[in-house]
Amino acid sequence: MKKRYLVACDYGQGATWLLIDAESADQIESRFPELTVVLDWPEWMTEERIRNLEETACYDLDAPLSGFLEALAAEREPGE
Repeated sequence: MKKRYLVACDYGQGATWLLIDAESADQIESRFPELTVVLDWPEWMTEERIRNLEETACYDLDAPLSGFLEALAAEREPGE
């Protein structure tokens, strides 16, 4: 059964935050090693911010790539 995970893509001076529905945190990190699954949600991640992520940056790991995940995969070197 899938669970919704909070995920960060740290780019050095901040992070892009996403929500990803997946079977496990390991499933996310093995498919996207650039991402970090955040198991202890930060206090500043308010319900309003979560709703915003649900509307703008929420992905199903089994769905065709789109948005941020598609762009992240496109940046990889061939064979990665």
